[in-house]
Amino acid sequence: MRKLKLDDMIQIEPLTDNQKEVFHAYSRGDSLVLSGSAGTGKTFIAMSLALEDVLDKETEYDKVIIIRSIVPTRDIGFLPGTEEEKKDAYTGPYQSICAELFEQGEAWKKLQASGTVDFQSTSFIRGITFNNAIIIIDEMQNLNFHEL
Repeated sequence: MRKLKLDDMIQIEPLTDNQKEVFHAYSRGDSLVLSGSAGTGKTFIAMSLALEDVLDKETEYDKVIIIRSIVPTRDIGFLPGTEEEKKDAYTGPYQSICAELFEQGEAWKKLQASGTVDFQSTSFIRGITFNNAIIIIDEMQNLNFHEL
C-alpha cells in the first residue's frame, strides 16, 4: 500500500467568510474551537488543514489524532467485536472526508496504516501524551464532564 503524500491531496478553499477566518486563524498558529450548524464544514476543514501540515515535511507534525466520545447518542445495545472494531463504527465521517480529500476510497486506511492519522476514544486516552501531533476533538458537544 503506497503511502499518501501532500501532492496526492486536493487543495480546498474557504467558501464563506467564517471559513476564511478559520483558515487565517489556523495559519497564524491559533488553537481553534469551531462551532456551527451541522454541515458547515467544521470537521472537513479541520481534517484538511491538519493533514496538510502533517504531510508537509517542513512542519514539526507527523500525526493527526482524532478524539471523539464513542458514547452513542441513542442506545444501540451491545456492539460485538474488539476495541478497534468498535471504534471503527465511529470513523465513518473521517473515512468519507479522507476519500474526498485524496479522491480515493481507501485513503483513511492508507493514512492509518502509515501512522498519519489515528482515532482515539475518550474512554482510553487518560494519561497518554501525544507528541508532534495535531489534535482534533470532534463532536465535542457530546463529551461529558469526565471526558473533558
